[in-house]
Amino acid sequence: MIKFSNLLKEEKEVTLRAINKEARKYGLMLTKGRGYYWWRGNTEEMKEKVAGAYSTNVDVNHVSHLTWKMWMEELKDVLEHLEKRWKEMQDHKKHSRDNWK
Repeated sequence: MIKFSNLLKEEKEVTLRAINKEARKYGLMLTKGRGYYWWRGNTEEMKEKVAGAYSTNVDVNHVSHLTWKMWMEELKDVLEHLEKRWKEMQDHKKHSRDNWK
């Protein structure tokens, strides 16, 4: 389980650099798109987990449109979604292998 209690209590200046400093600890990186930001994997393991995820977008024009706490909630939410999705994929693979035995 991911521990976020300290991150959610902190208040920092909202910059892409500051957000990515925290996100890299979990293998993610926030990238600017056109009118949105999106989370992408920063490690091989996380790249695999992010691949095919339904959405890792955050629909804001500027990083400063959300507070630090809101960005940390977004990070927490995407990590929880990716972990749940990854577990489901692994369970499905195991079940598929078991059917062929």
